[in-house]
Amino acid sequence: MRNILQILIEYRRSILIGIVLGVLVALVFAGGFITRDLIGPAFRPVYAQSEDPNGYPLLDEVQALLDAHYLREQPSAREREYAAIRGMLSTLGDRYTFFIDPPVAQSESDVLAGTYGGIGVLIQRNEAGVIVLYPFPDGPAAEAGIEDDDILLEINGEPVDLSLSQDQIDQMLRGEVKEGNGVDLVIQKADTGETIEVFVPFAVINVPSVVWRTVSEDERLGYLQILRFTSRTPEEVVQALGELKAANIQALIVDLRDNSGGLLQESIRVPMSLSTLACWSS
Repeated sequence: MRNILQILIEYRRSILIGIVLGVLVALVFAGGFITRDLIGPAFRPVYAQSEDPNGYPLLDEVQALLDAHYLREQPSAREREYAAIRGMLSTLGDRYTFFIDPPVAQSESDVLAGTYGGIGVLIQRNEAGVIVLYPFPDGPAAEAGIEDDDILLEINGEPVDLSLSQDQIDQMLRGEVKEGNGVDLVIQKADTGETIEVFVPFAVINVPSVVWRTVSEDERLGYLQILRFTSRTPEEVVQALGELKAANIQALIVDLRDNSGGLLQESIRVPMSLSTLACWSS
C-alpha cells in the first residue's frame, strides 16, 4: 500500500511540474509578443497593407530589418539610395529614363556651362583598354609636358581603376581652382615609354567642342572629333580643317561617337563646313 501511495505522489508531482513548465513557456511567448508590440512596431509586416502614396513602407521595413539583423557591413547610405533609384527607374521600361550619378551629372553641367576647373585634357580608352591623354592646347596639362597619346597610370598615388567609366576618371582630374590645388599624375610617355611623375595645377578650362589631330600611326590621316554642338562648334570645325589641311593630310576621319548633342542650328552648319573638303583636291 505504501508503494502505491509513493507512486501516486510522484505522479502528481510530475503533473504539477509539467503544468508549471507549460505556464512558464506560455508566459515567455506572451511576454515576447507584448515586448515586440511595445518596443518594435517598426518590424510589423507591411506587405499586406495598401500602397502608400506618400512613401515606401515596405522599403523602410526591409532597411529596418537589415539594421537589426544583418551581420556584415552594409554599403553606404548613398550607394543604397542610388541603387534604389536605379531599381525604381528600371520598372518604367524606358531606356531614355535613367539615373546619372551626381559626379557625372556635375561634369555634364560643367561642360554645358562652357568652363570648369581642371587640367585641360581629353581622355579616351584605347584598344588595349588603357586611358590615353590628349591635352588641350595651352592648357595646364600641355604646359606640364603631357602630350598626345601619353598613358595615364596613377592619380594622386592610386593606380587608375580601369573598371571605372571615362566620366568618373575625368571627374578625378577636375577640382576647385585655387593656389596650390591640382593633381599628381604618373604617366607613361608615348614616344619613349618612360614613366614620369608630374603635378598639374587646376585652372579654368574653356571646354572645346571639337578636338583634332593627325593619326599617330599614319599622319596622312586627319582625325576630327565633335564632342558636342555648341555656339563655337562651326568656327572650331573651320579652324580644325585649316590646321589639318596645313598638315597635308590625305583623308579625314570625322568621329561623332559619344556626341552628347547640343544646339540644332550649329549642328546644321557643321556639314556645310565639312563640305569644303571637296575643294581641297582642286
